[in-house]
Amino acid sequence: VHNRIKILNNHSLILRNMNKCMVTDIEKNGVKITIANVHLSPDYMKGGKKRIVEIKTLLNYLEKQSKNQIVMGDMNDSPSSTVYKMMKENGFREAIVEKNNKHFLTFPAKNPEKTIDYIWIKGNQLKVHKVKTFGTEKHSDHLGLYAEINLTTTTTGTSATTTGTSATTT
Repeated sequence: VHNRIKILNNHSLILRNMNKCMVTDIEKNGVKITIANVHLSPDYMKGGKKRIVEIKTLLNYLEKQSKNQIVMGDMNDSPSSTVYKMMKENGFREAIVEKNNKHFLTFPAKNPEKTIDYIWIKGNQLKVHKVKTFGTEKHSDHLGLYAEINLTTTTTGTSATTTGTSATTT
């Protein structure tokens, strides 16, 4: 995150049992943004039930937060999944698709075949400026995602850039 931000709060949110996500509230030009970095359960043998509990917990928490939100990380789920649909139904936009008109393949890092990592945004003041992948299999088993997100302030009409980076290592 660039250009004079104020960190208001930084804490862990328990999503389910031992699974947590990091939540940071920042303020930029008088506008609050809530940022959550997640790594949802792999849960492949159980049909994603753990991930659904985790994303419900996160979405319930986010309902009480700022209007401007960024959720990023390893969702361990495809664009056809219930988790993906829940994010869309709750007003989130996938930053990569918004800017690139298609998903980026992120897993595995060497010859990626799946989209399971995302940067989601919510709020009329957040606009995607730039997106890309980064890293190699030497860095992680996933490619990282990078997005520059502009915050447009309603009082001045100016924009400031907030950078969201989702880098997953396991």
